[in-house]
Amino acid sequence: MRKPPIYLMFIPLLLAACASKPDPLIQSAERALEQSRSAEAQSYAPESYQEAVDALEAARREIAEQDQRFAFRRDYGRAEELLQRTVSLAEQTSVQAEAGKEEARRNAEANRRSAEQLLEQARAALERAPRGKGARLDLQVLNRDLSQAQSSYESGVREYEGGQYQSALETFQQAIRMAEAVLGHLPS
Repeated sequence: MRKPPIYLMFIPLLLAACASKPDPLIQSAERALEQSRSAEAQSYAPESYQEAVDALEAARREIAEQDQRFAFRRDYGRAEELLQRTVSLAEQTSVQAEAGKEEARRNAEANRRSAEQLLEQARAALERAPRGKGARLDLQVLNRDLSQAQSSYESGVREYEGGQYQSALETFQQAIRMAEAVLGHLPS
């Protein structure tokens, strides 16, 4: 019986040395990013979230590049580093998003109270405003503006109660500006 050539003995060794795709790490990175999305990181920690997304995309590009190589030349080490970075960044982003959301909630609540007070002041000032001959049209315009401010305030309340704190904050600020404009046209 003839012996096989010696190089054939190294084939199993070469195949064992070939790197395998880091599928479990890809799944971990995608799960971490999904949790970050669920924490509304896109709204409350957008820079950190984008950094995690960029790291995942870089890992995918690296994996695709390694997939193009011959099996025995593949090295997924860089991709694994990028995937681990993605997981770490996504976890940090989730924490930052929760903190950002809480801060937005507090700010929205403060602006809600301010808007409520200014609307009340504007209503009272309109009630006291002189009702002379030339003032009727001005008062109608100011009443309309105050109604729009009240509508903005009510939209902000709905957003706030729906957990959309950043949007509510902006809407309350708009109501504040509108109420201040009405007050600015009325005597003190």
